[in-house]
Amino acid sequence: MAKKRFFTWFFIILLLSVPLFAGGCGQPKTTAPEQEGKGAGKTYQPVELNFATWQPPQYTNNTEVFIPFAEEVAEKTEERVKIYLHPGGVLAKGDETYDAVVTGMIDMGFSLQSYTPGRFPLSTILEFPFMFSSSLQACQAAAELYKTNPVFQQEFLMKLLMRR
Repeated sequence: MAKKRFFTWFFIILLLSVPLFAGGCGQPKTTAPEQEGKGAGKTYQPVELNFATWQPPQYTNNTEVFIPFAEEVAEKTEERVKIYLHPGGVLAKGDETYDAVVTGMIDMGFSLQSYTPGRFPLSTILEFPFMFSSSLQACQAAAELYKTNPVFQQEFLMKLLMRR
């Protein structure tokens, strides 16, 4: 049951945070990796990204998803990319996270579409009461909508393009 709950939360987080993560990845301060030959031996400053969430530090998303994600990014990039998690709403509260990413106040953030009314109108269908019997079912429906519906995809794509 715990494993099912973890995967349910993981997919919900993944679906709902795609615009925020992707928007945060478009920062112009990204540095190029080291190259062999011309420019070899040149050192680069690590890219440091601030990731904000309104959830408390001990919350499962932080301890089991966001922190391991940041650690894996650092490992895979050989410490060239570092993600610093700021939980508890210290950089942006839940309803401020989207705007904080768009304006560049933070690089990445976790929020929910329901915290930004009117900005993701198509995805509000997923929030209707009594529409799903479980969060897993809602997550699967959202993933299927995103995979198969170009209009639903466009809603998120427009938010990413506006960020750049």
